Amino acid sequence: MEGKGKVVSFVVYTGGGVLVLLSLVSFHPRELPLLYSPSPPVSNLVGSFGNGLAFLIQLFLGWASYLLPLLLIKLALDRLRERKRTLRENLSELALILSISLLLSTFRLPLGEKSMFFRERNFQEVFW
Repeated sequence: MEGKGKVVSFVVYTGGGVLVLLSLVSFHPRELPLLYSPSPPVSNLVGSFGNGLAFLIQLFLGWASYLLPLLLIKLALDRLRERKRTLRENLSELALILSISLLLSTFRLPLGEKSMFFRERNFQEVFW
């Protein structure tokens, strides 16, 4: 039974990581129905759920949100290899993501047409 459990947890964590990655890459802030009266059509690869998920993750983590799928896939590989994770490791990885988020928030990173891509922007705007 343990063999099936580790495979199921591997699939769940990997699926969650891919879901978060797809929703972050295809997120566009102008497609949020909360901000615009006539709801624009959602072009997010995961749909309106992915749009809301990416909005919340980017709201709290900013540019460090792109590390979250990597963390989920790392957790999936640790489950598959049956590696025991300590509370200290989990908290240190969470602290790493939050500190990278704070570090990146000190810079004014330009946003292009899509949130991840820099299109038609002057890169002199990045630093004050």
